[in-house]
Amino acid sequence: MRKIPQANDINKVKKLVEAISMGANTYVTVAGIMGFNERQSGYYAEAAEMLGLVDTSNGSYKLTKTGEEFVAASGMAKEIILASKIIDIKIFRQIFVKLLENNRISNDEIIFLIYNISELNETTSKRRASTILAWLKWISNELSLITIERDGVSLIADNKEELEKLLA
Repeated sequence: MRKIPQANDINKVKKLVEAISMGANTYVTVAGIMGFNERQSGYYAEAAEMLGLVDTSNGSYKLTKTGEEFVAASGMAKEIILASKIIDIKIFRQIFVKLLENNRISNDEIIFLIYNISELNETTSKRRASTILAWLKWISNELSLITIERDGVSLIADNKEELEKLLA
């Protein structure tokens, strides 16, 4: 079973990584700093771990080498690191491959991909789709590769080569 992120706000994932770089090393500490409940703290730490930015083993949070590079980067370099790590997550890679093939993917197709990748039930797959779409919206806002529509996601035709580079 593949994990699907549950943390809707990628900017909070970024803040969590920054907090860990400044010494927050447990879900309780992170929850206090971020204003999360402990459950949310776990979701956001798990998302940062899925991105390869944080290691949460043994109940203690620490940055990975990629996490350190992310914290040290600034401006667009930081956003490119994050976007490339998002695309490394299987569900996002499959979405972007479909976008390259068809220039568009519907919300229902995203839910179906989640269902097949994760073995979650349909109801949970629909809930997780909201997180996937929120992260795709972040990519849309930061990199302008895609557009988010009411019923799906479309590739901006002029950016097909740039997306292919990120997938390589």
